[in-house]
Amino acid sequence: LSSAVNPLCTHNFTRELISYYDNDSQALRSNLKKARKCWGRLQRVLRAENASPRVCGMFYKATMMSVLLFGSESWNLPPSAIKCLEGFNLQAARRMTGMMPREKPDGSWAYPSSEEVLEKAGLHTIEHYIEVRRNTILNFLINRPIHALCEDAVRNRGTGATSIGGSNLWTWRR
Repeated sequence: LSSAVNPLCTHNFTRELISYYDNDSQALRSNLKKARKCWGRLQRVLRAENASPRVCGMFYKATMMSVLLFGSESWNLPPSAIKCLEGFNLQAARRMTGMMPREKPDGSWAYPSSEEVLEKAGLHTIEHYIEVRRNTILNFLINRPIHALCEDAVRNRGTGATSIGGSNLWTWRR
């Protein structure tokens, strides 16, 4: 009997869908669904308060980026998934600023410049936010004391011992 291996499983503790493939599109879709619901509710409140585009952008960054980009530090996404995130980000910025696409008399559509829309809302691209999150995690890991100990251990791999402040912490043996 041959059994097919299911490439997806559910993590027992978090109940999140885990893929054995090196692609985090499922996590992206889950976060995007949550972000759309959350932003829909928050946007109504901001519109009722007649908030400026910059204030809306601040609320968006403070709330939506934590929901939308949760776990993005380790994501491996294809370019099509990044475009999906960028589309959500740009659509939210257009609604904040009121710079929506307009239909021309000939039936074609005129879209405002993406850079101009993001600038008016005080936002950046999603790739920028993912890069900032990754750099934050990287800096945290590099600046931990254990990082220096590991580097020292690797450097002294052939000598047998690693010492910090004159005391041997452990012996490195093959």
